[in-house]
Amino acid sequence: SEDHAFIVEQADQFTVFGPYVNVFRKMLNGIHTPGVVVQNIQFFICEANGNPAGFLAVEWKTVEGLIHGVVTAPNFKRQGVGSSLINHVVAEARARGIATLKAITAETDNPAALALFNAHGLENQGRAGSYPNGQGAAHLVRELSQQSANQGHTRQARP
Repeated sequence: SEDHAFIVEQADQFTVFGPYVNVFRKMLNGIHTPGVVVQNIQFFICEANGNPAGFLAVEWKTVEGLIHGVVTAPNFKRQGVGSSLINHVVAEARARGIATLKAITAETDNPAALALFNAHGLENQGRAGSYPNGQGAAHLVRELSQQSANQGHTRQARP
């Protein structure tokens, strides 16, 4: 689909950290990825003026959601796309009765992502190992209350 093509194209932004285009392609196609239950992966697309502007991938577990990636297309950066995606996933998590959201992001090599997660209450819990290309990874966690969140203009990716 067009959504899948957009996700794969934008996942190229993760290449600096490792072979993540292939990881996201496998997730989209329901192919086993080490450490990921692909049947529980959900992709959301944020649109701006009718065009895809970013995506977020989340894996739903029994009591937590694990964010596998948030990407904003280059021409939509710093326009609230990442915030809209995270707000939508927070609302979705609450609707599912999920108590905790988690993410892993670069400790120092992606300050915009770290700032975005921190702004949405995902707090650094310490080092979570390293990315395939050697950058340090930070483990982020947010405990959710059952308050509502603004969902913006985000929708589930089409198959």
